[in-house]
Amino acid sequence: MLNKPLSKLCKPAKRAGFFKVFWLGILLIASGCEELIEFEEAREGEDLVIYGAISNSGLDEYVEISVTSDLANGPRPVDGATVQVCDDKGNC
Repeated sequence: MLNKPLSKLCKPAKRAGFFKVFWLGILLIASGCEELIEFEEAREGEDLVIYGAISNSGLDEYVEISVTSDLANGPRPVDGATVQVCDDKGNC
């Protein structure tokens, strides 16, 4: 045993130390902190939200209209609205 170089004698110990540190790191990452963030509602009332995609190809165009609500319920769609899309020259 004394005839072997010191580097060969230490390899198993280094490998065992690496795995201990590796699993300790995995344990710390897996048990990470969790913080609850509560959002304050900025104001009362509803805002109108218009979302859509319009292109010059005429395919897959859509416009969605909704009003904002509280975070728990999400936006509410608006029914019966009329949408008119015009360019910057007033062509509708």
